[in-house]
Amino acid sequence: MDHLSTISSLSSHTSSSSYEVEGYDDEELASFILADLRDSESCNVDQLLAVFLERCRAADLPTDPTTHLTPQYASSPQSYSPSSDTTMTEGPTGNSEAATDPSSSAPDPEGPARFPLVSHELLDSCLQQILPMCDDSEIRDFIAEYQTSYKEVPRYNPFVKFANRALNRVKSFRLPRLREASTLDVLIHTNDNKGINGRGNISRFPDIVVVSLASAKCVHPNFTENREACVQDFDSETRHQFEWADVLVSAEMKWYRPTLNFEQPSTCTNTALECSIEPIPTRAKGPGFAPLMLKHSTPIICAITTSSSSTSATPRSTCTSAGSHNETSSTQSENDSSRAPASRGRKLDESNDNIKAHMIKGLNQSGIRGAEMLHCSLGRRQAFSMIIIDAIVWIWWFDRQGAIQSTGINFIKDLPRFLIFLVCIQRFTISDWGFDEKLDPSAVLRHSSRGSPSPQPVELEVHRNNGKFKVNFSSDMPTFLREVFCLKGKFTTVFEVTSDLDNTPPLVAKLYWPNQNRQHEAEIIRRAREDSDLLNYPPDVFGWHDIDPTGTRRIREELGIDANSPHPPRMFRMLVCEKLSPIIERTGKDLVFAWVQCIRCHYRVWEKHIRHLDISLGNLMIRH
Repeated sequence: MDHLSTISSLSSHTSSSSYEVEGYDDEELASFILADLRDSESCNVDQLLAVFLERCRAADLPTDPTTHLTPQYASSPQSYSPSSDTTMTEGPTGNSEAATDPSSSAPDPEGPARFPLVSHELLDSCLQQILPMCDDSEIRDFIAEYQTSYKEVPRYNPFVKFANRALNRVKSFRLPRLREASTLDVLIHTNDNKGINGRGNISRFPDIVVVSLASAKCVHPNFTENREACVQDFDSETRHQFEWADVLVSAEMKWYRPTLNFEQPSTCTNTALECSIEPIPTRAKGPGFAPLMLKHSTPIICAITTSSSSTSATPRSTCTSAGSHNETSSTQSENDSSRAPASRGRKLDESNDNIKAHMIKGLNQSGIRGAEMLHCSLGRRQAFSMIIIDAIVWIWWFDRQGAIQSTGINFIKDLPRFLIFLVCIQRFTISDWGFDEKLDPSAVLRHSSRGSPSPQPVELEVHRNNGKFKVNFSSDMPTFLREVFCLKGKFTTVFEVTSDLDNTPPLVAKLYWPNQNRQHEAEIIRRAREDSDLLNYPPDVFGWHDIDPTGTRRIREELGIDANSPHPPRMFRMLVCEKLSPIIERTGKDLVFAWVQCIRCHYRVWEKHIRHLDISLGNLMIRH
């Protein structure tokens, strides 16, 4: 084989998430996002709240993701083993002869520590102590206003007023085991009239967002004059746009009953779950939509006769069903049709016959917003969203393993649980929101000071075989050499870096989320280089850093859903490699010659049982 400087990237098969599309509007992304959500996971909302509360403990869990929290060890197929044999590879890079030893930063060879299922002890205590706050007269008045608001858009501001009053009320919530409210001072803000620019310079319009006080002040020049008017977006024509890095939670609202004609509980004295609400179906053709779709079936707003658990039960309707109405999906039509229901002769207890289509649209919108949030800051670990239908809130968690949605909370019937959710997000730190302060120091500035943060220099230490070295880059790079817009998957991001090494070629860093049970690329390339004919073909890797070896596994083990997860957990890794160029930058005979050399290398590594399943022009590279 001719020893040209031709490189065949070694990487794993592509998932459904590793898509690249021509445009980025909702219609073009819908099929990809919905495919990612189709196999999303679900969890009990009480378990999710218990996990959130655990992260708000006064004695915080270790912030270093490599720290083992328990002595439990798992010898499972998902255990990381850099020296194990495999026929799959993960990621378009490799390792030079002088690169790092992959075992140098590996976890314990017995397997990674497991995170125990979080108990409900703290949740039960918090629920009991928050009951008196549920009787706050302003909270009850705002809920009543929300109930009488007609359909979707008129409900935005009543919900914002209710949620912000509740946030203000629970700010004084004291429990020895919980830390104080975060200095982020989060608030709820309507946003349907002002787009947020995202990928492809496409403006997206989440109905409601959760933002920090600093972000809200940044977009409202006169914020301090009338806080309530600002969060209800009365000055949307003059205020600035939020950026996706400002958004901590994105919420989409839909309607099933045009008004919610049932009484609030007279007082909250019981911590038992009143309403058991299943997760939103994520498969359009699945049978799960039927209970929510039939015109004359039990409405979404339901109560169960006996329940102290959060498992499904046969619901008893607290609303009546009469008639149906087809509604257009545009905000303008929603506004036009929702101001004077009596004059249109509509029945106030009619149900939305298009609820299935609207729920699917809400899923798609929520997923796209989640992808934008995951892309907005270098190294962001997770993103959050809510889907609100009438008085029910479903909480969503997005990370690179996939989406997790909770069972629903009826924030009227089960107000204590919704207040606990607000207690949690009020105490979340920057890292709880998924931001990586080391990779993107500007995130801290964005949410702590007025004004847009300036790009910050980043210095990161990475491993090599003879020790460590440092790489430098900016936290706000205008362009990436490679970036994939997706909701889940490896999410490979490549950008230029400098280092303190001597006599090195131009370098790039590759940030990505490989499966934890994949063999380390450094070991794969070492094996490939054992063949003298392949010695000069794989790319030189100068170092690596496993930023988050625990990755997406922790949340699923704490929720108790890891055993049935449809995808293996992913870890967060950086590789520092020589900078390469795509072979498609060559033309004529040079292009053909480079392509042939890549194919020969590809064939040879297959013979060595190193399987690269997604060979394409996009990941065939050549040295400068």
